[in-house]
Amino acid sequence: ITGIIGTGHHFYWIGAPGYCQWRGSIFSALEPIPVFIMTLFAFDVINKRKREHPNKAAALWAMGTAVLAFLGAG
Repeated sequence: ITGIIGTGHHFYWIGAPGYCQWRGSIFSALEPIPVFIMTLFAFDVINKRKREHPNKAAALWAMGTAVLAFLGAG
């Protein structure tokens, strides 16, 4: 939801009401929170696993994707 409402700060420049900019800016600033929570969840799942994953490259790829998405590469 933060991503959808967060795009509202762009609508100001096409003549939308002024509240679109401040409302959209607030939600746009909240967008990293769900990604951070997903990154923490990925670390938690990796740390709590009962057995090793047979395909270590795939596990590292999934973990790296979560970290890089949090850092802004996605």
